[in-house]
Amino acid sequence: MSRFSHRPKRLKRQRESYVFRNYLMPLGWFVGALGGVGMGAAVLAHLVEGRWLDEVFRASVALGTVPFLLLGLRFVRGHFDKRLKEA
Repeated sequence: MSRFSHRPKRLKRQRESYVFRNYLMPLGWFVGALGGVGMGAAVLAHLVEGRWLDEVFRASVALGTVPFLLLGLRFVRGHFDKRLKEA
């Protein structure tokens, strides 16, 4: 029996995939980019001024992992499964 053979479950996952793909992932990539900028700023401050901004770097790493956590969640929920796209 297929993972998405139950029609209501498949339709629910299709709607969920749509929301993730069109709303949450762009927001996640934006937050991840902010984290990358923050990490770059912390490293640049260390190279230029010699001081390490540990709190800024840790917060930036946390923000940088957001898109990858969302991708992992989408993978676990089956959003990339081609059987989900079947009508």
